[in-house]
Amino acid sequence: MNTITQDMRFRQALIEYSLKYGVTKAAIRYKTNRQYIYRWRKRYDGTLQSLADKSHRPHHHPNEHTAEELKLISDMRKRNMESGLVVFWVKLRQRGYTRSITGLYRVLRRQGQMAVKPPNPKYIPKPYEQMQYPGQRVQIDVKFVPEACIVGDAKGQKFYQYTAIDEYSRFRYLEAFDEATDVHGEYEAFVHLLRNGSGAVRIRIDEALGDSLTDKEKSSLATLIYYPREKMDLILPDIEDKNAWYSRAILLLIRVSKVAAGKYTRSKVRKALPKEYAYIIEELMTESNLSVDKKAYYSSIIDAVIRTGCAETLIEAICMLIKRLSIDHLHLVGDIYDRGPYPHLIMDTLARFHSLDIQWGNHDIVWMGAALGQRGCIAHVVRNCARYGNLSVLEDAYGINILPLAQFALDVYGNDPCVAFGLKGNPDLPPAELDLNIKIQKAMAILQFKVEAQLIDENPSFELQDRKLLDKIDYEKGTVVVDGKEY
Repeated sequence: MNTITQDMRFRQALIEYSLKYGVTKAAIRYKTNRQYIYRWRKRYDGTLQSLADKSHRPHHHPNEHTAEELKLISDMRKRNMESGLVVFWVKLRQRGYTRSITGLYRVLRRQGQMAVKPPNPKYIPKPYEQMQYPGQRVQIDVKFVPEACIVGDAKGQKFYQYTAIDEYSRFRYLEAFDEATDVHGEYEAFVHLLRNGSGAVRIRIDEALGDSLTDKEKSSLATLIYYPREKMDLILPDIEDKNAWYSRAILLLIRVSKVAAGKYTRSKVRKALPKEYAYIIEELMTESNLSVDKKAYYSSIIDAVIRTGCAETLIEAICMLIKRLSIDHLHLVGDIYDRGPYPHLIMDTLARFHSLDIQWGNHDIVWMGAALGQRGCIAHVVRNCARYGNLSVLEDAYGINILPLAQFALDVYGNDPCVAFGLKGNPDLPPAELDLNIKIQKAMAILQFKVEAQLIDENPSFELQDRKLLDKIDYEKGTVVVDGKEY
């Protein structure tokens, strides 16, 4: 240490005076005791550096790491050189280590055993997988349409835009759905997109039937494929010759299914066939125009199906097959959980889908964090549900009792109009329930701010101190300071 302090100069003057006039006179003159002078004279070697203070840190501590703990850390570090602090601490805990993570950090720093960061692996771009046929893989994305993009008669309404892109042909299908036009909201919009194969079903109809049907008849057939049971319940009561309609509908659907199956191997098509009618559908799909006897054979199959009362279920099975063959693989681009009221139904539908992969979005990750018990995520999810009037998702879909939260919000904010916490998306709620959702949203917003502040204090490495606002409120003046400006 090269720093010369005032204490060091004082001790030098004291020692030199004692050497000239004696220890007793020096103690009286400099107002100290003789033991102090003798101690520093013993250490003095003629240089100021010998009069410097030494470290006051104790050599030992009653709670210091034992030799066994230090050996455990050293041995474990040899086998886990690249493990980060938290992972390494957890592994030590599994072997009986009881110290805190901060204590472990100090030991590793002192012994020079911090994790050795491996070099970043060389980036190798993944080759793009070229699709071999239309419908092999379809990307689906859902976006909330900004208010600035809505003009004319639709201004003021809320819409979601669904985009589906076929990766082989790059054919793009766009459709916007009103946020509150039906019972299931976004769920029905999403299911409709799956049912029409993001536009692929209509393309198969055009390829199979060409100009043999009018546009109106093609649209009717497309609706039958999308919603077979609903369509038949709607039109069959007004049809006099139902058997003739069954026969014609089956023949048209078989022609469409043959085109949809044309891009697949026979083995793959067999696996996609509904088990109940696999033999019948396969026989009809292999129909050939070369033989008159064969035509009679196929007609007899259809007549037998109609006589046994199985025509409607067969039609449903063929429609299901066409939709199954129209989308071979579904790639979903995240945010299943967002503002919509029925994300759980979408997940149930996806769980039954034959082939898909999901690129999780930030809203999905927040719900996962809430399911794992992360308190910040829980506060955000509940507040967001209240903000869009979707608390029924928590109650009906996941069995979470909201009554204590509602009672708390009414007790604390019963007389508060909560002007700044109006709901988004114009949810169709009764006035009393609307008011309750507003109060719950404010209660959860304040709870979220408090929880986030705790997480920020616990994790200073996040560098999010500027997001803490509650501590910047002057409750007497009714103001808050944000970015140095008082509001």
